[in-house]
Amino acid sequence: VYECAQNVAHDPAAPLELRLAAVTALGHVGYGVAGPLLMGLMKGPGEPAERVQAIESLAGYRQREVTDAFLDDFGAQTPAIRRTILQ
Repeated sequence: VYECAQNVAHDPAAPLELRLAAVTALGHVGYGVAGPLLMGLMKGPGEPAERVQAIESLAGYRQREVTDAFLDDFGAQTPAIRRTILQ
């Protein structure tokens, strides 16, 4: 199931709603499995909704690299991304 979610989340041709659901699902697996993909989605040039969902999914992890990634270039993020990080 999670392998399928990884494939969908990473597929720009998949409908946005399906990608968002896949990103949400990935927030329920270990950081070792989903973390790198979620970090890439958070930092990537994707849809703002996809970036927000990746941040929300990553927020459940307690790894230091997640916190560091949230703070990297914080001031350069859009207001919506900054608001999501702060929540």
